[in-house]
Amino acid sequence: MGLNINVINKRKICEPQITQIDDYLNYKEMMSFVGYFNLIKKVDIVLAPSSELPLFIGNCEFANLTYLFNYLLRRTSMSIRLEESIFAGGKGFSYYKAICSSLGEAFERLMGCLDYFNQRENVLVGTYNKLIKEGYKLIDPAKINIFSDEQFNEKDFLFDKFDRNSIVGWIKMLDMDTHEGIYVPASLIMMYYERQDSKERRIAYATSGGLTSHFNELYGYEHGLLEIIERHEINLSWYCKIPPKEIVLNEIEDKRLLQYKDYIKEKNIRFYRHNIDQEVFHVVTAVSFDKDMEKYSFNTGGGISGDIESAILSALEEYAQSVNNTRKVLYAPKWLTSIYVNRVLDVQEEEDPRKFKVFYQAVSYYGLKRHKEKLSWYLENNEKIYLSEIKKNQERISVTDYLKKEKIRPLCLKIMPGRFNHIFISKVFMVEFVPAFIAGIPMLGHEKYKEYLKEGEEINKDILPYP
Repeated sequence: MGLNINVINKRKICEPQITQIDDYLNYKEMMSFVGYFNLIKKVDIVLAPSSELPLFIGNCEFANLTYLFNYLLRRTSMSIRLEESIFAGGKGFSYYKAICSSLGEAFERLMGCLDYFNQRENVLVGTYNKLIKEGYKLIDPAKINIFSDEQFNEKDFLFDKFDRNSIVGWIKMLDMDTHEGIYVPASLIMMYYERQDSKERRIAYATSGGLTSHFNELYGYEHGLLEIIERHEINLSWYCKIPPKEIVLNEIEDKRLLQYKDYIKEKNIRFYRHNIDQEVFHVVTAVSFDKDMEKYSFNTGGGISGDIESAILSALEEYAQSVNNTRKVLYAPKWLTSIYVNRVLDVQEEEDPRKFKVFYQAVSYYGLKRHKEKLSWYLENNEKIYLSEIKKNQERISVTDYLKKEKIRPLCLKIMPGRFNHIFISKVFMVEFVPAFIAGIPMLGHEKYKEYLKEGEEINKDILPYP
């Protein structure tokens, strides 16, 4: 039995009265990087309006990342503009949770990009066939169908086909079961990547899917694995045109969920279950429309858990973050944090979704008056399923046990290993699951799409409505 150490706080309002030591040390180390002349200039925390859930919303303001990255790349042109694609925000029902959530997202995304400078000397460049002969173990391109044939036939498509003769950069990841090294295309994993050879093919891009920052390394891995499964189910549901089941909230047992029952009813928030490919982990979204608004009228959030009520709460929390971020822009547009958030979320009616650079813009797109009706087939008149019925069939196993049971072997990459004492950043990857992607450039080549798409149906061409 291990020794449990807690930190007692009697002075700071932003910290809880009692904090577990690993959590506290992680928080303190992240805070040491916050300051006007530091990597993270400041963390803005805003309490929701009184008409919304009592949720704290956080946003991080970075140092000049454009200058930083161009300096590290030894460029004077300022051609790399990371501010347009890195957004870090968090939420929590306590001040402390909101700060930790915001900083955690800032660290995972910023360090995920900076890790390029840590890893670039380790990148292998070559074809699968050539490097296999040299004794390296690589993931077979035949197992990674990134884009569909239809996408490659599009005029001026940005990416190249990936096969065993494609010259690409490869980065070593570790099998989470055997700890054996396996090389994976670097552009699919690394948040920032530049070709190491002019002959490298442009086969993919990376997202924050499976990327996590945590005070506990194992918890971080598990969080990343669940995030991949969540996105897998959401993508299959949308792109294969399978509407989710609407959850009827009967027989609620969770005290926190009961506390928000009136709010859910007042705001007409509906919950949907998107499980298509597995039934162990509940993938839930919370959705509402404000019909009086012509912009930012659509709000949504998602969650995943082996416990259905926990998944609903997680979706509700993310939903509240979405609402409060957009309301902040509307109620206090001149705040610096509002200006920054609006710059990230803002979408014009005529804007081409293929040019979106962040996940969140898809929600703004469907919140415009012109595009609201595009979700009718997906979110109206859905088949209903009772909460009590779902609870009866819960399996309750950990994500690592589930993957072992299914004989799925995830790969992991430690981000900036050894650079921090109490911050553990990692990226996990599973070839068996549909990857996360930016809505404007979907990766639709995975075999699972063919498996669940009905005969005679075409894959959904509209952008995914979830961040």
